[in-house]
Order: sequence, then C-alpha cells, then structure tokens
Amino acid sequence: MDLTKNNYRHLVIRTTQNLLVILLLLFVFAACSNDDEIEQPFIKTEAAVMTFTEINNCTFPGNVQGTTYLTRIKYQSSKGTEISKILIDNEWSDGVKDSWESTNFTAANGELHFSSCFEFENTDWIKTGYTLVSKDGLKSNPSIATINKPNGAK
Repeated sequence: MDLTKNNYRHLVIRTTQNLLVILLLLFVFAACSNDDEIEQPFIKTEAAVMTFTEINNCTFPGNVQGTTYLTRIKYQSSKGTEISKILIDNEWSDGVKDSWESTNFTAANGELHFSSCFEFENTDWIKTGYTLVSKDGLKSNPSIATINKPNGAK
C-alpha cells in the first residue's frame, strides 16, 4: 500500500510541475504582443484639395499674371515623422511639364497647407502631383489633383 501512496504523490508532484511550466509559458507568450513590434515609418496622403478666391492675383517675372491656389493635403504618418519638403510635378493640358520642390508650407494635425501661383495661358487644365518627403527622406504616395482653368484666368 505504501507503493500506491508513493506513486500517487509523485503523480501529483509531476502534474503540479507540468501545470506550473504551462502557466509560465502562457505568461511569457502573453507578455509578447504586437505592441513590442517596431512601427515601420510611413507617410500616406489623401487627394489634394485646391481652391482659389481670386483670379489673376499673382505675378510671374515679366509681369505675367497667374492665379493663386490654396492647397490642403490631409496625411497620416508614423510617430515622429516630420515633413521637410514637397516634391511638385505639374502637367498642363498642352503637354508642358515641370517639377520643383518647396519648403514653404505649414503642417499641423495631419494637414499640410500652402499656396501656389499657376499661369494657364492657352491650356484648359493643370494636373498636379504632390509627394511629401520627411527629414529622413521617406516619401509619401503622390497626392494628385487636376485643376480646370477658371473663367477669365490668364
């Protein structure tokens, strides 16, 4: 009879040890969560919203008049990502293209604001593409808008 009590005691001890090991493993796996993963840096933009309030109110060299557009781009970015410049690609309906960059904007609360002067001349529309660039060189998807020539715009 002592043999049965001894076997029973060993069975209880081993079962208790196994349960403790399982509980310890569950605790360790529960502590490892997706919060520990490093967020990949990103910048994601929505379509640019462009509005004008008055036509022919800005001037290019040679006294050529243009129309000022106020632009707003909503964006999301990873924590700590700071926008440092905007890459701008324009294409006029007559096929003329140009590209440039700007650091003249304000960015706050997931919105970027700036103004641009456009000269339409003999074109009907301008397609613009804006790519936001962080201080680390990370680029957003292009934010694209097409603006039609307002009546009376030069």
